[in-house]
Amino acid sequence: MIDRIKFEIKGVSLEHFTTIEDKLGFDDAGLHGKERVAIKSATIRHIRFKYFAVYKLLTIEGSLHKFCKGNNYGDFTYAEMKTVLLELSEIINIHLSRFHVTKMEIGVNARMKEVPTEYLNMLHSYKSRPFIDMTPLAKKSALRGKRCKFVEYEIKFYDKTFDAIYRDKHRKETVPENILRYELALSRKYLKAIGMTNVTGKNLLSCLHFLRFRELLRSMLDAIYCNDLTASFETLTPDEVKYYIFVMSSDYRRYLAYLNKYRGKKEYRKEARRGDILKKKVAPLKEGALEHEFKSEMFHALDRNCQFYPPIES
Repeated sequence: MIDRIKFEIKGVSLEHFTTIEDKLGFDDAGLHGKERVAIKSATIRHIRFKYFAVYKLLTIEGSLHKFCKGNNYGDFTYAEMKTVLLELSEIINIHLSRFHVTKMEIGVNARMKEVPTEYLNMLHSYKSRPFIDMTPLAKKSALRGKRCKFVEYEIKFYDKTFDAIYRDKHRKETVPENILRYELALSRKYLKAIGMTNVTGKNLLSCLHFLRFRELLRSMLDAIYCNDLTASFETLTPDEVKYYIFVMSSDYRRYLAYLNKYRGKKEYRKEARRGDILKKKVAPLKEGALEHEFKSEMFHALDRNCQFYPPIES
C-alpha cells in the first residue's frame, strides 16, 4: 500500500557516511541548489540514497514496492513493507526513528474485468473538483490516466498494465492485463493536517498507521462521483436527466459563480439548493454495474494489502 516515499535523516556525520559509502559504492552526483552543494548518490534496487556532506543530511527516496519485488503492479502488504523498512535501516545502520518522512504515495492495484480506460472515462469529480486527463507518457498520445489535484494531495487512477510495459518492454509477457492503479500522493503538510505529525520509519511499523491509510483511501474512493453510463435513470424525467448532466458539468460551477456575482446571494443559494436536491435524488440510482465493480475491486485490493503477518511457509 505504501509505495514511493522520501525519508530525510539529519545529523549523519562524514565518518558514519564513509562506512555506508564503502558498502553501497556512492558516486559524485553533481551540485545541488543555488549554494552549489556537492552530492553523492547510490541507487540500490530502485531506492536512491543521496548524501549532502555540508548539511550532514542523508535522503532515501524511491519505491518500497519495487525494492521488495522488482515491480509495483501487484499487491504490497504491510508485512512486506515492514520487512523493507527494517532492511533499509540495517543497510545504513541508522535507527528507523531518525527516518523522517517528507512525502509519500499510497495506493493499490486492482485486476479489472474491462480495460482500464472504461473506468477512467467514467471518473467525474471528488469534492466538486473534476478529474482531468494525466499528461500522456513521452512519445505516447493515448491518455492512460486521470488525476484530481489539491494543494496538499493528489488522487490518481491510471492503467498500470500499460505503465509497467512502457517502462520495461521485457515485462510484456508477465504483466497481468487490465490492472487499474489507485494512488494518493501525500505531502508532509497533509499528513500533519490529518493528525500524523512527524511521521518516521519507526512509527510506520505500527499497523495503526497502516489502517489509517487504508481508511483514508476507502473514504476518498467512497466520495468520488462517477458518470457510469450503465446506470439506470428510468425513474427520472428527461428534463431531470438533462438538468443533472448540466449540474455535473464544469459549466455548472461557472453558472453558480455568475449568479453569485450578478444576480445576488438569494438566486445563488436557490440554484445551489436545487442542484443539491437533484444530486441526492440521483445518488441511489446512478451506480451502474461498471461503478459497482470498480469500487468493489478497489475495496478488495485495500483489504488484501492489509496483511499484517508474512504468509506461513508449508
